[in-house]
Amino acid sequence: MAQTRITQEIEVDTDDSQQTGLLNCPVEILIGIFECYLAEKLNRLDRLALVCKLWDNIVMDTPTLWTHIVIGITTIRSGPQWHKITLNLNAEDFLPLFDTLYAEFHRWRSLYIVLPQTLNLSHIVFRYLCGCPSKLVELGLQDFSWRMNQTTSFTDLPSLKMLVLGSAFAYKEMVHSFSLASLQALDIDLHGFEMWNGGKDTRSDAPVLEARHTTRNLSKHR
Repeated sequence: MAQTRITQEIEVDTDDSQQTGLLNCPVEILIGIFECYLAEKLNRLDRLALVCKLWDNIVMDTPTLWTHIVIGITTIRSGPQWHKITLNLNAEDFLPLFDTLYAEFHRWRSLYIVLPQTLNLSHIVFRYLCGCPSKLVELGLQDFSWRMNQTTSFTDLPSLKMLVLGSAFAYKEMVHSFSLASLQALDIDLHGFEMWNGGKDTRSDAPVLEARHTTRNLSKHR
């Protein structure tokens, strides 16, 4: 009888005060109300729409019913989807920007950086990426370059599972910088790949192997 009485109240009036009282009901009563609504043959579609709306409010206000949480961000379709920020950096003023990013680096799971082509910041990026404990799982670097004097490597990122290097220039020693124990996906698009010969200091004496617009993919299935 209690279920029927509550059902009639919902059917007559569904203002906020009635919904507030409804949310205080035990879950078993709420399920009974749901089934009672669907048992009616007349106006079943309208009743279903109403009870689904009420049930949505119930679930949202009842944490014990939460089993899967998805957060969606609505964007305005008629407006721009991205806010582009352009920074004109030189060799002196880009460090404060990295300092700001570095302060929150320990929380990140994925990071993608597009490096300027006119200013080689790859060694600076490495110093920041590998300078503190990291939980980074995905890393992407565009216009990245690897030099012989590189003192840090991707092995300093033990949790890294996906690495994407685009438009990169690298020496063959770069292949020793990957920790394959944890890496599951490797995507490299090299514009130039230089084989170092006998430790010579000048790149003009070293044979060059061009690997333009090539991609290497490494996948592990566990």
